[in-house]
Amino acid sequence: MDRNERIAAAIREVCRRDELLADMAEDADFFDNGVSSLAVIQMQIRIEEALHVTVPTSDLMGQPTINDWIGLYTQRAGASSDDRGA
Repeated sequence: MDRNERIAAAIREVCRRDELLADMAEDADFFDNGVSSLAVIQMQIRIEEALHVTVPTSDLMGQPTINDWIGLYTQRAGASSDDRGA
Protein backbone atom coordinates (compact mmCIF):
# COMPACT_ATOMS: atom_id res chain seq x y z
CA MET A 1 0.00 0.00 0.00
CA ASP A 2 1.51 3.35 -1.00
CA ARG A 3 1.43 6.57 1.02
CA ASN A 4 -1.71 7.92 -0.68
CA GLU A 5 -3.58 4.67 -0.09
CA ARG A 6 -2.53 4.68 3.59
CA ILE A 7 -3.76 8.26 3.97
CA ALA A 8 -7.09 7.43 2.33
CA ALA A 9 -7.53 4.31 4.48
CA ALA A 10 -6.78 6.21 7.71
CA ILE A 11 -9.26 8.97 6.85
CA ARG A 12 -11.97 6.47 5.91
CA GLU A 13 -11.40 4.57 9.15
CA VAL A 14 -11.74 7.68 11.32
CA CYS A 15 -14.81 8.90 9.45
CA ARG A 16 -16.53 5.51 9.59
CA ARG A 17 -16.10 5.29 13.39
CA ASP A 18 -18.70 8.04 13.74
CA GLU A 19 -22.18 6.52 13.39
CA LEU A 20 -23.36 9.62 11.56
CA LEU A 21 -20.81 9.04 8.80
CA ALA A 22 -20.84 5.23 8.76
CA ASP A 23 -22.95 4.98 5.61
CA MET A 24 -22.29 8.41 4.12
CA ALA A 25 -21.10 8.53 0.53
CA GLU A 26 -17.51 9.73 0.21
CA ASP A 27 -18.62 12.68 -1.92
CA ALA A 28 -21.46 13.74 0.44
CA ASP A 29 -21.12 17.03 2.32
CA PHE A 30 -20.76 16.51 6.08
CA PHE A 31 -22.80 19.59 6.92
CA ASP A 32 -25.64 18.75 4.51
CA ASN A 33 -25.93 15.46 6.37
CA GLY A 34 -26.19 16.94 9.86
CA VAL A 35 -22.59 16.65 11.02
CA SER A 36 -21.68 19.47 13.42
CA SER A 37 -18.53 21.54 13.14
CA LEU A 38 -17.48 20.14 16.53
CA ALA A 39 -17.70 16.59 15.13
CA VAL A 40 -15.66 17.70 12.10
CA ILE A 41 -12.94 19.10 14.37
CA GLN A 42 -12.91 15.90 16.42
CA MET A 43 -12.41 13.90 13.22
CA GLN A 44 -9.65 16.30 12.19
CA ILE A 45 -7.83 15.75 15.47
CA ARG A 46 -8.04 11.94 15.19
CA ILE A 47 -6.90 11.99 11.56
CA GLU A 48 -3.98 14.28 12.29
CA GLU A 49 -2.88 12.14 15.24
CA ALA A 50 -2.94 9.06 12.99
CA LEU A 51 -1.20 10.67 10.01
CA HIS A 52 1.11 13.18 11.71
CA VAL A 53 0.00 15.66 9.03
CA THR A 54 -1.91 18.88 9.67
CA VAL A 55 -4.32 20.74 7.44
CA PRO A 56 -5.83 24.11 8.44
CA THR A 57 -9.32 23.73 9.87
CA SER A 58 -10.61 26.41 7.51
CA ASP A 59 -9.50 24.32 4.52
CA LEU A 60 -11.28 21.26 5.89
CA MET A 61 -14.46 23.20 6.63
CA GLY A 62 -14.43 24.57 3.08
CA GLN A 63 -14.18 21.09 1.56
CA PRO A 64 -16.33 18.92 3.83
CA THR A 65 -16.43 15.51 2.15
CA ILE A 66 -14.38 12.41 2.78
CA ASN A 67 -12.98 12.60 -0.76
CA ASP A 68 -12.04 16.27 -0.27
CA TRP A 69 -10.24 15.45 2.96
CA ILE A 70 -8.36 12.59 1.32
CA GLY A 71 -7.19 15.06 -1.33
CA LEU A 72 -6.23 17.74 1.20
CA TYR A 73 -4.28 15.41 3.48
CA THR A 74 -2.60 13.68 0.54
CA GLN A 75 -1.55 17.04 -0.89
CA ARG A 76 -0.31 18.26 2.49
CA ALA A 77 1.61 15.04 3.14
CA GLY A 78 3.30 15.47 -0.23
CA ALA A 79 4.21 19.06 0.59
CA SER A 80 5.63 17.94 3.95
CA SER A 81 7.75 15.32 2.20
CA ASP A 82 8.99 17.93 -0.27
CA ASP A 83 9.88 20.29 2.61
CA ARG A 84 11.97 17.58 4.31
CA GLY A 85 13.77 16.73 1.08
CA ALA A 86 14.78 20.31 0.37
